[in-house]
Amino acid sequence: MEQLAVTNCPKCGKIMLRGHTAMCLDCLDNIQSQLQKCIHYLRKDEEASIDALSVATGVSVKQIQEFIRMQHLSPRFYPNLFYTCRMCKGNTKAGNICEKCQKTLTRIR
Repeated sequence: MEQLAVTNCPKCGKIMLRGHTAMCLDCLDNIQSQLQKCIHYLRKDEEASIDALSVATGVSVKQIQEFIRMQHLSPRFYPNLFYTCRMCKGNTKAGNICEKCQKTLTRIR
């Protein structure tokens, strides 16, 4: 008899199949719904800041930044969207670190 590999969802703690998805289907649906709210709002206001988008949609700034980092929302189309540099905590629109930190790392090498 084959055993099912189960684990707990890292978001909500529900039991789920391991390796199937990063989180349970309910949490995935919730995140997809949040993304759709953001996209719908940005279609009306392409110049919205992350804070304005968060207030208007009820989606956390952290989740919006994750959508940008995962390239679900593109700063190329929405100029006031950014996420946090992993080194200096400044703003960046591409990669994991901002241009200033990239230049610093290039000089060190």
